[in-house]
Amino acid sequence: MPAQRKATKGTLQGLIGAMGSCEPATCASFAGAVSEVGQEMCVAVSCAMVCSIHPSVPVDASAYETPLDLLASSACPDATDALLHIAEHARNGRVRVAAMMRLGKRKQDKRTRAFLYQVAKEGGQTLTGFRGEPITSDMMQVAALEGMSCMQPPQAADCQAALMAIDEEIEGGDDSPIFKAGVAAAAATCRPSNLESVIDAAKRCKNHLMGLRLLAACSKLDQKHLAAKAAPIGDFLLQALHQYVDESQLNGRLCELARKCVTPSLAKGLAERFGADCLDHGRGLVVASALEARGRVDDALVHTYLSCVRHSANIQPNGRCVRGLSRCASAGNAPEIVNQVVRQDSDGYRRLLRSDMLLGIVGDVPRVVDLLCGALDCQKTANERSALSPGCCECIVRISLANVENAPVRFELLEQQRAAPRRGYGGNRDLIPRLAEELQKCTGSCDGLGLLAKRVCAEGPHNGASAIAEQMLNPCDDLAWAFLDRVLASATTIRLKRPISSAQDSPLADIESLLTKDFEPHLRDQLQLHVVIGCTLNRFVLDLMRRRGVAFTKTAELALQKAEAVEDATFILDSLVAAHDTGSMRLLAQQIAHQPMIATHASAIRKKAIALFAALADDSALALGTDLRVAVLGRLHDRFQDSTEVRLAAYEACGRLADPSSIVPLKGRLATDHNPACKAAVKSALGSLRQAHLSRRPPPHAASESVVNWLGSLADLGDGNLMKEAAAFLNPPHADSRVLASALECLGRLQCQEAIPVIDAFMSDTASFGDVFLAARHAKATLQRRQDMRLLDVLSSVFPSDSPVLDLDLRYDELLGTARTSVIGNALADAEQRWNSSDWGVYITKVDAVCEVLVRHLFESCWRRMGLDQPKAKQLATKEYANRLHVSEFRDGFPLLQPLLLSIHNMRAEADVAHIEDNDGTGKVGVGEEQAYLVREQFKTAFSQCVEVLCQQDGGPDA
Repeated sequence: MPAQRKATKGTLQGLIGAMGSCEPATCASFAGAVSEVGQEMCVAVSCAMVCSIHPSVPVDASAYETPLDLLASSACPDATDALLHIAEHARNGRVRVAAMMRLGKRKQDKRTRAFLYQVAKEGGQTLTGFRGEPITSDMMQVAALEGMSCMQPPQAADCQAALMAIDEEIEGGDDSPIFKAGVAAAAATCRPSNLESVIDAAKRCKNHLMGLRLLAACSKLDQKHLAAKAAPIGDFLLQALHQYVDESQLNGRLCELARKCVTPSLAKGLAERFGADCLDHGRGLVVASALEARGRVDDALVHTYLSCVRHSANIQPNGRCVRGLSRCASAGNAPEIVNQVVRQDSDGYRRLLRSDMLLGIVGDVPRVVDLLCGALDCQKTANERSALSPGCCECIVRISLANVENAPVRFELLEQQRAAPRRGYGGNRDLIPRLAEELQKCTGSCDGLGLLAKRVCAEGPHNGASAIAEQMLNPCDDLAWAFLDRVLASATTIRLKRPISSAQDSPLADIESLLTKDFEPHLRDQLQLHVVIGCTLNRFVLDLMRRRGVAFTKTAELALQKAEAVEDATFILDSLVAAHDTGSMRLLAQQIAHQPMIATHASAIRKKAIALFAALADDSALALGTDLRVAVLGRLHDRFQDSTEVRLAAYEACGRLADPSSIVPLKGRLATDHNPACKAAVKSALGSLRQAHLSRRPPPHAASESVVNWLGSLADLGDGNLMKEAAAFLNPPHADSRVLASALECLGRLQCQEAIPVIDAFMSDTASFGDVFLAARHAKATLQRRQDMRLLDVLSSVFPSDSPVLDLDLRYDELLGTARTSVIGNALADAEQRWNSSDWGVYITKVDAVCEVLVRHLFESCWRRMGLDQPKAKQLATKEYANRLHVSEFRDGFPLLQPLLLSIHNMRAEADVAHIEDNDGTGKVGVGEEQAYLVREQFKTAFSQCVEVLCQQDGGPDA
């Protein structure tokens, strides 16, 4: 029959009738032809044809499958009845089974559903398929269940029927094809109302794996329906998953079910029981799905993910566990995560800690470093921190290198790599130097070592950071040097208030204890580079240099020049005092003087330096050497002209140092410093000096030099109330004439009139010659406030002590007049200097000049003696000196004096001072020591005669 012939209803009925009597071969070929007929016209033909296929007919599967597919997809309403008829009456058992499987694809009615329900539950009589194949009741049940799984729309009764169909398998624990088909049917038709039945059926399964398959049947339900039964579903999952390994087809349903039913208790239970599983397959995948479905991050979820860390296979850079921990960290649980990772000792935790994956979990390097240090801070003992620090150390190194291209990160156990730096670990000798080199490329927030160093140097307790730092510095290798450099650079944040007395008091005592001799070469170079960073003084580094004796003084001097903050400069000065070696003290003394530094700081620096030296006076252990003390005092006295605050500090320092050399400068400032505060400070300093000086009164057996010095300083005080202190050395008289002379000088300078009787008594008991007598005479003259003191002092060096010209009853200011006395005194003093320096020509010239003044005074005062009237005498007094000497009246009036004066004047003409040639053009020979001695003796005689004449003049000088 042509395949494309248009069949009529009558023709189709004829075909159906004919097929009943056809031979098998004819039927098979006829069936192939019928399959080509359009769907709308072949329902009856297909039904009759397929039903009539005999089991013994060797036809291809398409011979019945194609018509059945046409019936299953046909739009003709009769197709459902046709399929049902085939399923009930087909001669071939295989055809019946195939029809049952397709029957579910048709729109269902009660009769069809009832048929499938019955077959699914009871099966049927064994039939024969092709080539004698037995079609058993079980096969019919499976086919019916498969047909049920295709029914549209699914109804709750469908699922219930499927459950009833596999009831025996559930009770018997038989994981048969019937059970699997029933589970598939239940999964396809499950409705919310079937949920409780499915759960009960799953619980009744003696085989937990079967229960899981059955329970997974409800995974397609909405979450809101599953959430109502989340507790029993979760309990069963926790119980049944113990026997579950991995089934690819079941994984999806279980994961979907876990996502929709997850609760905190389920998540916690899954993690506790199966957290050690790999989260990428099997029940671990179910755990991961449940955890990922937890919308709210809480403690339970965090603990669950942390439990999963135990399985090292879960620690992958972008694995489920790492992603989950990252989500938990973003919700604020990073501290707990890092704390657990640091503390736990298992392969997974160790792998996570000794990698850079914590960086992805926490988010950035600074946060990781802070959390690692915080985790160690939580440990109670140093031993616990030390045990956990190697992993933290390696973690910081790795996260620092995470963004460094081509960094050498393929290594294990950093501490083992560092344990043998010369031979390397695993044959890699260059690993540690290479790591240190690459770490130098890390800067800012990516530099984990730098961040750790800053934390170590920060204020407050930092036991955790110190423990990691100790691990970084042990052993001494390139990595330790790299970290030490960062510590030194970060130490600028350690704002020491004062120098450290010992390493135990250092804020980095733990770090310093690790700086063995192996660090010395590197440390010596690096310390000097980190003293001043920018314009900020690194106080800790400077103090460390002082305590380790590393070029401290020179570095401190350079730091003083660069320091811009007053606080930094004052710390340097404090450090110089703490060092207290010669170089440091000299540098400190230099700061008292004017230094080329910032003007606004200069006064503050000098004030601080002065205060430090003043404080040294109170510490016997820091006593100044003699040379340094003299230098300091000199600079202090120079500061008396400085700003008010510096002057006040200098005055106070002088008072505290209590050195006698400060008495005279202070007394000078008392008269010139008009600032009330400064004047009060000077008085206070002088009071301190007075008290200190009296407390140092030398004992009777003291060396004469010390007594002389003490008396000199006592005189400098100028306090008349101290007269008895000096007089005590005169009565009884001290054995040393130098002491007696000093005591007498002191009495004169103290300006106490009560000392005059004391001096008179001493002079009456003392020989009227010698230095002591001269000193007594000078002291008395001083106390008498005589105007001719200068002349008396000079005459004492020219004439013997018993000479009448030295008699204190003589008042030269009355004999010669005050002005002329001063002129003569100054000229004689100058002449004595020339005498002492053997400058004979100038000496004679000066003496002759004095004689000229004396002659003029004689003309003006003794004109009666010369037989002249006063006007004539005054006129002659103005003539040339040589002419005056040759005046007859002068010669007659002073017959003994005139020759002496002429001789002196003539000798002066021989001197080569005013003229170097004689009148005839020949050079002057000059005068020598012999001529000078002659002139000296002549002058002494001439001066004595002049004094005698002036004293004999009635009424003194002529009016």
